[in-house]
Amino acid sequence: MKNLICAVGGVALALSLVACGSGGSASGDGTINVATSQTASDAPFIIGSEAGIWDKHGLKVENVPVQGSAPAFAGLANGSIQTVHQGPVVMAQANQKGADLRFFCGAGATIWNGFIVASDGPLAGMSGQPYKKKIEALKGRNIGISALKSTTEMLGNMMLEAGGLSGSDVSYVAVGYGEGALSALKQGRVDAIVTYPFLTQQGEDAVELLVDIPNEKDAPADMFNTMNSGWIANKEWLDENPETAKKFCGAFGDALTHVTAEKNRDAVAGKLQKSFGIPSLGVAKEVISADGPLSLLSTKLDCGALQRSIELAEKQGQIKTDPKMTCDNMIWKAPQA
Repeated sequence: MKNLICAVGGVALALSLVACGSGGSASGDGTINVATSQTASDAPFIIGSEAGIWDKHGLKVENVPVQGSAPAFAGLANGSIQTVHQGPVVMAQANQKGADLRFFCGAGATIWNGFIVASDGPLAGMSGQPYKKKIEALKGRNIGISALKSTTEMLGNMMLEAGGLSGSDVSYVAVGYGEGALSALKQGRVDAIVTYPFLTQQGEDAVELLVDIPNEKDAPADMFNTMNSGWIANKEWLDENPETAKKFCGAFGDALTHVTAEKNRDAVAGKLQKSFGIPSLGVAKEVISADGPLSLLSTKLDCGALQRSIELAEKQGQIKTDPKMTCDNMIWKAPQA
């Protein structure tokens, strides 16, 4: 019953961390419970575990679907979840509220976000315009993000600032993920959404990219050296299970190879179409192509990119400067033998 209460209480991250305490143990049979939310960064884990990749590394994993970061972090706090893929902002917020979490494996090594707009809306048809002009068109608009004070908001602010605006020039609206977010755009409740794979692909012909950071040739270069996400666990669990953590990261690396391998393209594209709401097989194949979004995933953890994310979040007031979040207290270092 404690786990259930904590998961529900996880709607408020601060309450979940205080009420549920800290935990790190796996289930009795050694299963690693992995929280996922059907995002692009979760795809290699979900598809790779179905293909038996974690089994080959001697690990038993269980996929635990969640909606958003709050229940995942509540699960980390009470020990019902061992790891989750998340961004640096929410992890830093959790640690500043008393958690002791660490990144132990990379995932989203760089920014793959942008802004999508309705294909029949007032901002349609601007994708070929200069970056700054497209950003200026967002002034005074309602911008959809997954949750307020989230990594998505930080990235939205970063993209705005690179074009001469700031977060105060727009109104952010929490629209959640997937179909809920797309409905907000289609119904006109927001004018644009801070997007990510596979949200853009799920929108199909109803949406179009206004800004696509990986392909914005005139966007500031330092935008690309910003960490998007990584795999997170309690430091206690990591210290007690260093070999398991290393094997998990190795398995994720093998899963990245599996989902992007040409020989697996048809099978993986079919799974993406079925399980991740991608509307057509052709679009799913583009996702796993050599220059598709999944090619931007990596197991590497870059301290410089993480530090830039933290500095941006501090500047925007999303995390505090005391206690200071740094690579030393956010990236796990395996205990010396």
